[in-house]
Amino acid sequence: RFSFPQHGSMQAFKGKAAVVTGGAQGIGRAVALMLKRNGVNVFVGDMKDPPKEEKIPSARCDMRKFDQIQGLMKCAEDEFGPISLWINNAGVEFESGLGRPFGKKMMDDDKREMLKDIVDINLTSVIDGTRVAVKHMQGHMQGGTVVNVASMGGFFPMEAAPVYSATKAGVIQYTRSCAQSLGDDSTIRLLGMCPYFVTTPLLTTKPKVMEGLKMVGATMMEADDIAAAMEELVSRDDLSNGSCMQVYMKKDGSISRKVPDWPRGVMF
Repeated sequence: RFSFPQHGSMQAFKGKAAVVTGGAQGIGRAVALMLKRNGVNVFVGDMKDPPKEEKIPSARCDMRKFDQIQGLMKCAEDEFGPISLWINNAGVEFESGLGRPFGKKMMDDDKREMLKDIVDINLTSVIDGTRVAVKHMQGHMQGGTVVNVASMGGFFPMEAAPVYSATKAGVIQYTRSCAQSLGDDSTIRLLGMCPYFVTTPLLTTKPKVMEGLKMVGATMMEADDIAAAMEELVSRDDLSNGSCMQVYMKKDGSISRKVPDWPRGVMF
């Protein structure tokens, strides 16, 4: 079992190595900085470079390409040695703003590639990243943690963004299914992080999407709120393998971090 010498702290990861995909901005950047503050050796994989002043080593990585994910792992290991924490955070925004799922605009043939990209980046890259990370951790005969960033949209329908919602539901079920295969006694943990809407460049650069969210009364969290939740998630030693944390803002402005139970068992 993965060792946590101090419950509720990052002590288990201090001096160890972590990879954050999509770590140059938004949630990924906030998580990378949180890890660095806690003494973790952080390596970032992204299509962009993180700010130089933050002094976090990185490699350009297109998470749609399996060989580049493998290359990211090699770069991180060359820099810091064996990886103990891998966070699949890279993702793209939802298809909201293009109308209803079967409306004329969304049914245009030229939208298919855009929708395929959402699936490739939000789901397939998480599957590939998890496989690379677990294989690495198994190869080094060490404990480790993989966190897959999903969304509250994976728990609840999003009629304006069904493809996005489907990918995030897929991330949650992939995480739980693989974790169940590993078991609670495994030295490798798979966890999920599922935030509600967060003020990041993925949303703030889309004025129409932001306007729509305000119209429906969506509450917006900050990237640092998710980084704080991530710190709690990876620190806790009382969670079952496959646990997925829901993070959202309550009406009073406080942040709720909830780990719901889920049905376990094998269908076949």
